[in-house]
Amino acid sequence: MINPLCPRKAGIGGLLLTACLLMTGCYSLKTVSVQDIPKERNYLVVHAGDNYWTVEDHAISDSYFYARLSADTSLVSHKNTAHLYVAPIEVVSVGDQILSLPVANIGKADYREISIGQTAGAIAVWFLTIWTLLIFL
Repeated sequence: MINPLCPRKAGIGGLLLTACLLMTGCYSLKTVSVQDIPKERNYLVVHAGDNYWTVEDHAISDSYFYARLSADTSLVSHKNTAHLYVAPIEVVSVGDQILSLPVANIGKADYREISIGQTAGAIAVWFLTIWTLLIFL
């Protein structure tokens, strides 16, 4: 004879797994041009080949991108960073405190932002999961 609690336990486990998977997707990447990076993104991570540099206080002048190398990367988080992808690595010029490169060699610029739809969906699944647990337990 099949225990009636087994399908319930499996269903609850499936709901919990679904909720956990949805909670990881609240952020999405937004690809923009270098000029459209929001000002609240204080730090940029410049990727070229296998190398990367964390920079701040960036400016664009005469078709060149200039930024100051960041000494303290402990304040870097998803909320205040954007990423630039540059090719080839030879165009990146790293001086004592300044990084420069031609804007034409920036292939992609992106940053992570909160996705309202995914966040609302994850919250709805969490409420449904909690409600289901309260009913069946």
